[in-house]
Amino acid sequence: MATTTRDKHQSENNPSNPVHYAWNEYRHGMVLDLPGASAWGSHRAAYPILDLDKFDVRMIRVPALQSSPTTVDAVNLLVVQVEGEIEFYANSHTLPLEPYDLLRVPEGTEYCYMNVGLDDTFFFAIAGKPAAGQPSTRNVGLDHELASLRWKEYRRKINWNISDADLWGYHRGTYPGLETSDVSLHMVVQPGWQSSNIHGKTWDCVFLQMKGETLFETGPSPDHLKPYRLQPKDVLWVPAGNPYRYTTVGSSPSLFVSMATQWGPDAKATYYDRRPR
Repeated sequence: MATTTRDKHQSENNPSNPVHYAWNEYRHGMVLDLPGASAWGSHRAAYPILDLDKFDVRMIRVPALQSSPTTVDAVNLLVVQVEGEIEFYANSHTLPLEPYDLLRVPEGTEYCYMNVGLDDTFFFAIAGKPAAGQPSTRNVGLDHELASLRWKEYRRKINWNISDADLWGYHRGTYPGLETSDVSLHMVVQPGWQSSNIHGKTWDCVFLQMKGETLFETGPSPDHLKPYRLQPKDVLWVPAGNPYRYTTVGSSPSLFVSMATQWGPDAKATYYDRRPR
């Protein structure tokens, strides 16, 4: 099984450091023994990436014309389509996914999926975890709903009203996203050679690079930031309390998923370099 970032942190004995998981590295840790995956018609593989307290992240690869067995998960599932096309079947619904589409499958939902294209398909699967020793709070409110967001529709709903995004050098926007009781996620778009403010949050953040190149800088303080260059399929975990900023360094806009563990009443974000007005 591939080494996950939890394994990296335990070996380094410093669970507060950010971790960059590059596709060029983790693609060598492919796992083939998924349920039923040895049978023709159900071939597929997983790349374990992150294993955090509230959720884990894996990349799933499904060859052309292959599908999964019908299953029911005991946790909530969020899906981010990366490459190719796939169809999920749940609650008598057919939910087609193309690149940048999002899907939420609630706990207890019977579902399966099939690659209906002629190329391999890839998607990020973000699975929640029940809190140890605590009763489940799922199947209420937003967790109860099967939902999908299609890129060709939600891309028109960009929000530019974020910190200093109206200023040259800081242009960027966010799109509508999905959430569960474990995690929330949405897409961020940033034109070339634009940056964010340096800011820190009291919750863990995970970034999934979808398109273009993004230079993240993060570390224990605003004066001690280490660079991490993300390319498509790369993942970056920024533990709570680490300030960070991001800059598009490629020749085209950058698109990435911003994920956050769900936070409590004392959660806050701190901005260290707001621009004077």
